[in-house]
Order: sequence, then structure tokens, then C-alpha cells
Amino acid sequence: MKKSRDGFTLIELLVVIAIIAILISLLVPAVQKVRTAAATMQCGNNLRQLGIAIHSYHDANKQLPTGSGNGSGNPATVVADFSWAYKILPFMDQTPLFDSVGTTNIVAQVDTVPVATYYCNVRRTVRQYHNQAICDYAGNGGTNSGSGTDGVIIRTGTGKLTMQSITDGTSNTLLLGERRINIAFIDNPSGTNDWGDNEPYCRPQYDADVIRVAVPSGGSWIAPGKDLIDSTPSTASPAPWVWHFGGSHEGGMAALLGDSSVRSVRWGVDPAVFRSICQRADEQPIDWASVE
Repeated sequence: MKKSRDGFTLIELLVVIAIIAILISLLVPAVQKVRTAAATMQCGNNLRQLGIAIHSYHDANKQLPTGSGNGSGNPATVVADFSWAYKILPFMDQTPLFDSVGTTNIVAQVDTVPVATYYCNVRRTVRQYHNQAICDYAGNGGTNSGSGTDGVIIRTGTGKLTMQSITDGTSNTLLLGERRINIAFIDNPSGTNDWGDNEPYCRPQYDADVIRVAVPSGGSWIAPGKDLIDSTPSTASPAPWVWHFGGSHEGGMAALLGDSSVRSVRWGVDPAVFRSICQRADEQPIDWASVE
């Protein structure tokens, strides 16, 4: 008698393959959602760390860090004109990088050494972009891209601000937020770059690489917007959207408030409400249910 041989028939094998394919198709989106959620949480953690560093700077210096200055050119060559992101380095365990300005070539150190906390990992990995170290987060310049006088991170040389200067309340006022960029030009070492994402974080003057605002445009106020993907560079200089807050998250922008809490500002929020969040002393109540 012939022995029966165990094994799959062709039809059974095809059924098993089909089942595995279905399971994979169900699993991949779930894994992607978990990864996205983890990256979003990390972005919020970055902002919390930056909030702690800014508060520590405030306690040590009796004022908030200023944004940057234009007095020594672009890029700035005088430390007083460096950005808020440079000034808080000692309070982020980055004292050697902070001190390197006085001992080594500026371009070789501060301009080119990435600081992981400054990168939103939903948008990009921690490395150089266009041969420079950047920061995905911007100080709140209020409603004026020229000086930020009604915001929280003001231009160097225009005065001093303290936490007490935020009379609307630190829990209702934006301190830092994500920057909106054109990711079509996120890493172009030579050639066209996004005007608001083309300089190192430490000394770009008071501009869109370190500061964003709620700016008037066509008689209305601008709310945060999701990153653009536009392969045609704007003919305007700068492009009209480069001062916008924004980001790569699906639901909205991660926002650090003055009390170091992190909240989400949804895409499509009322621009007038966002304007109030950016102003430190406009005495307007904030309904966060309409913001998040």
C-alpha cells in the first residue's frame, strides 16, 4: 500500500498566502499609526524640554531670551545678536557647544552641530540640512515680523521681557511653535532653498528661521498651516507664507505655552483667536475648546 504524504495542496497554499497578505495589509497601517503617534509625542517632549530650558534661562538672567539681532550682519558675528536657540544651550546640557563660539571656528561648530531637541521627528531626522544645523521650532514674535514687540520672543536690542510681562497669562500665550516650511526644498545643499528654512538656528538675524508670527495678509490674520510641498519656488522675496507657524503633523501644530505646557493648535483655527494666543497682553480670553 502507498503511504499518504502530508503537505499542502496548491489551493491550500494559495489560501494561506492570501490570508497572510490580508493580515499584513491590516497590520501595516496600524504600525504606521503607532509610529506617527510616537513621533508626535516626541515632538511634544522636545517642546517641553525647551520650555524648561527657557524658564531656567529666565531664572538665571531675570528675562526671557531675545530672538536675535541684525546689528552684526547676516549671519550674525556678535554673540549678543545670536538667536534664542543659541542662548538656551547651557540649559539643555549643551554648554560645550555654547562655549565653542569663543574657542573655535563658529561655522565648524555652532552652525553645523545638530541638537536633537530642535528637530521635529515627524518632519525629518536629526542631521544637517543644506549643510547646516537647524531648528524646527520658532519663537513667538507676536504680530510683527519686524520686531515682535507684542509677542514673547522679541528682537535683540528692543528691550527686556519677563514672565511677568505676559499679562494675558502664561497658560494662554504662545512661547514657541513649529515652523511652516516648504518640504520640497527641505534639503537642497546648492540651489533653491526655502527662504524660511535656509540658515542655521544659532545666528540668522531676527528672521523666519527662528521666529514666526501671526501676520496680517490681505486684511486678515493668518493661522498655522500644514507644511507645503511646492516644487515651484515662490517668486516673492520672501515668499508670503514664510512667517507662518505650522508643521508636518496631521491634526495641527504642537505649541509650547508660556507655562511650559504643550497643546495642539488645529489646522483651520480661527485666525483672530490665534492672533490673541500670539499676543502677550491683548486681554482677550482664549476658548481652548475652539483651538485644539
